[in-house]
Amino acid sequence: MKTPLISILLFFALSIAVSAPCAETGSILYAKHCSACHGDRGQGATAPALRKQGLLQTIDSSYIINTIRFGRQFRGMPSFKTLSDNDAGGLASYIKSWQTENTLAAPQNNVEPKDSQRGKEMFALCGGCHGLDGEGAMGPPLLDKGFLNSISDTELRRTIMYGRPGTPMKGYIKGMGGLAVFSQAEIDTLISYIRFRQKNLE
Repeated sequence: MKTPLISILLFFALSIAVSAPCAETGSILYAKHCSACHGDRGQGATAPALRKQGLLQTIDSSYIINTIRFGRQFRGMPSFKTLSDNDAGGLASYIKSWQTENTLAAPQNNVEPKDSQRGKEMFALCGGCHGLDGEGAMGPPLLDKGFLNSISDTELRRTIMYGRPGTPMKGYIKGMGGLAVFSQAEIDTLISYIRFRQKNLE
């Protein structure tokens, strides 16, 4: 009776090994699909650097996978919808393997899309770098459908709270050096307004 049990366990072990995304496979895919624009070591070239702790600390693997799927309309990045889920996961694992600092802590709640005067006011503050209508300026576009389809509320919250260390963007909680200090409720109001604007993107 032991032989069938061993065979079953071996089958499941091999299945997991074949299906699980791995950084080794991801490195090959990265060289093929990403390195020409993002640099062979993620240092950036014609596209932004990916090997930045300030980025990697604020995002999860799902953000990278979604970015691969949706691309970036305003930044010239195509979508890679033909990549399998396993390949997209392998790429995400490889890029996240560059992270050496802990992911930044932030509340995990989602918000409802909502128009509000306070949300507009805070969004206007972002406009100094990201464009008055979120179209991008010295900072990247905020109202980019690919970006907003890729990022979760928690990831947006981390970015607003802490900024992007290593870039000009400062955080908007106390001690982070931003142009203002936002409460968690205000940060949620801003995210809610951004999600409201997202609904009207083509």
